[in-house]
Amino acid sequence: VTEEQWAEGVDAYWAQKAIEAKALREKEEAEEKEKQAIIDELKRLAVQQKEEEMQELLKQKEKEKEQELETLRQEKHEEMKQALKEKEEEMKEIVHEKQQEIDKLKQQLAVMSDGDSKQEKKEVKSIKEWLSEIVKLPEYVKVFEEEEIDMVSIRDITMDDLEQLGIHKMGHRKKIMKHIQSI
Repeated sequence: VTEEQWAEGVDAYWAQKAIEAKALREKEEAEEKEKQAIIDELKRLAVQQKEEEMQELLKQKEKEKEQELETLRQEKHEEMKQALKEKEEEMKEIVHEKQQEIDKLKQQLAVMSDGDSKQEKKEVKSIKEWLSEIVKLPEYVKVFEEEEIDMVSIRDITMDDLEQLGIHKMGHRKKIMKHIQSI
């Protein structure tokens, strides 16, 4: 094997490794998109289900209350006031319990979707730190710094703005927008 053939073989090997690395990154990005879509759908379904349960429970309780009110109208004034007071407290307690359940589900969903919640809670002092450590897209630090985008102005960025900045990969734009919303 000549030195030239050996060099060509090494170049071919590294070219293949670069192709494999790119394919792996693309696969990871696709998996991240799919994971986020599933999390978003689960959030939507959980909230929708709890809202439907609350609506049904409220309708049911309203119906029960109407029936009881009709009966109470025929009784003494003092008994009617006491029964209404008891029902109000019961309704408040049920609504409070259901609201706690909804809040707990929202917290669980937030933890599921955060993935790296510890990093997001970390106080970020610079756009470089945010892009590198939180968003995990350090390749855009230079673009943001050249355009003088800081941790205050980043909150006003839109998908179109990201496109104009030269961030053409949809997955990267969506990832940046997701993290902007959590600032």
